[in-house]
Formats: sequence, structure tokens, C-alpha cells
Amino acid sequence: MTTAVQRVDGNYTRGASYSDSSATWEYQIEGDALTLEAPEAMAALLAEVPTTFEGIPLKSISVKPTNNLGLWYGTVTYSFSTSGGTTPTPEDPEEYSFDTSGASVNLKRAISTVLTYGETPNIGRSVGVGPDSVAGVDVTIPQYVFGIRKVLAPDLVTSAYRKTLRDLTGSVNNATFQEFAAGEVLFLGARGSRRGTGANDPYDITYNFSAIENKSDIPVLLYDRINNQWISASTPKDGWDYLWTYDDKVTINKKPAVVPLGVIVSRVYPRASFAPLGL
Repeated sequence: MTTAVQRVDGNYTRGASYSDSSATWEYQIEGDALTLEAPEAMAALLAEVPTTFEGIPLKSISVKPTNNLGLWYGTVTYSFSTSGGTTPTPEDPEEYSFDTSGASVNLKRAISTVLTYGETPNIGRSVGVGPDSVAGVDVTIPQYVFGIRKVLAPDLVTSAYRKTLRDLTGSVNNATFQEFAAGEVLFLGARGSRRGTGANDPYDITYNFSAIENKSDIPVLLYDRINNQWISASTPKDGWDYLWTYDDKVTINKKPAVVPLGVIVSRVYPRASFAPLGL
């Protein structure tokens, strides 16, 4: 029977940041003096070493013979380093990217009506009003799209974790996430790939999000058809809730028009904790 036992000598270096940490451990492998060869020595070592050391992923394993038959030495290295530099721990994002290009929405109410000419009814701030509908206009609104890229050890990217990523896609944060308040961040899903083909190779995962700011006092202008007048109001709306108006046909200045009579805020995305993402 071939056995691998960790020797006392070794080296553990704690870097200035956790991602700079590394460890190297030596093993003594003993087996049959006549039959012990590299494949058997490597198999015995692989069966003994853990895939991580204090959260640092396993990087390399090597074995070499000694002058004594049946005795080999093994070297095991743990490190976040790659040929391209260093990769971070699961606790810290490796890369953070963002895009403030905004989102396109159809706006049916303007900030204000600047000018009118000719025979137009008093339609408040509505845009593109006809006798049967409100066409609105496509505008760009503020939106913050961002991504967090991390490198995870393979033992963290389990089937259960991948299912969690799937199930949280299309959810909005129910508590503060990063610098954003509850209700502001929509999880757009994640994309991952393994670095290499080995069982111990880590995963690159990019988590994608979009954020829209919560508002406490969105101004709305509604038509009071009982008193035939416009009334001003305001309503709160969390970022990814949907604000819409109930419209109906009325006659203003003897002209038919579709106007907003009420305002509704609807929740269209489920709320969920983003804690299982591990970010």
C-alpha cells in the first residue's frame, strides 16, 4: 500500500492582500520498493491533499524519486496566481465594470408643456394625445448597469450554487446591496467558465446587474373629470416597480382626448435576498 504523509517543512506566505497569499507543502510518499513509480506516487498524493488551503486554491502537484527505492517526495502548491497575474479570493471582486448609457422607455407625460398652437385642448402634460389613445414618446432615462467578475474555487461552484444563480435571475434586491437601497438592483444573471479542463481549475464568473434609483416623490398630473380640471400630486416608486396611469376618454373644450385619471404603481419583479450570491 502506498501512503503520502505531509512533512513538517513547508512555507505559508500571507500577502499584503489575501489574494497575494500562497502556500507550499512537502509530502513523503512510501510504497513498494520494487514497484513504486510516478503514476502510483501521484495517485497516492492526490488522494491525500485537499483542493484548498485556508481558501487558497490548489495550483500544482509534483512528485520526484529519491535515492531510496520505494520513497518519493511530493510538492503541493496553493496560490491564486496565474500566468496573467493574480486572481482574487471569493470575498473580493476581481473586476468591477459599469455602463451608464441609460434605458429607453416610452414616456406618456412630459416634464412640462412648453408651447401650444392652434386648437388644442388642455391635455396637461400628456404627449401624443389623440381621441382614442396616448402615443407618448421614446426617451432615455438614467440607468446604471454594472458587472462584478470573480474567480471561484471549483468546490464553491456546485450544482446548488448554479441553480441559485438561475433562480435569482430576474429578482430585485430586498435589502441593501453594494451601495444600493432595497428595490434598486435587478439581477440580470451570471456567466461563468472554467479556466482549463482540470478538476481543480477555478471558475471565472461575471455577475450582471442593473440599477434604477428609488424615488419618493414622482410628480403626476391627473384629470378630475367631475370638476373638469387638472390636479397635481406625487407618488413614491421603487426603482424596478412599474408606474402607469389609468386613462379614459373625456371631452375637453369640446374636443375628445384620452387623459390620465389615476396612477398605479405595480410590482413586476419578485424581491429576493442577494446574500446567496456571495458578493
